[in-house]
Amino acid sequence: MNEASKGPRFTPEGWHTVTPRIVVRDAEGLVEFLRRVFGATGDHRQDLPSVVKLGDSIIMVSNAGIRNSMPAFLYVYVDDADKTTGGPWKRVQVHWKSRRTCPMATVAVW
Repeated sequence: MNEASKGPRFTPEGWHTVTPRIVVRDAEGLVEFLRRVFGATGDHRQDLPSVVKLGDSIIMVSNAGIRNSMPAFLYVYVDDADKTTGGPWKRVQVHWKSRRTCPMATVAVW
């Protein structure tokens, strides 16, 4: 144990040192997308950043307004890529089929 770890905790319980905050035009849509496709938990909040838990990670999602929307890249690790392309990846296609806008997505399997 190093000296720094003996002091008070500077991050909220359950959070990591770095937490991504994504600013988009449709925060509610992105939160719903993360919930449906990847099983994330958390609810859209209109006046505050939405806090979404995906696996052991936390992502904050906000509507553009004060800040401009900008591209974001997230690497989501899954247990079984074959199930993902047939499971969550299929849900990506179904989820965005009826919407006017669709995020660009690339699936890479190693």
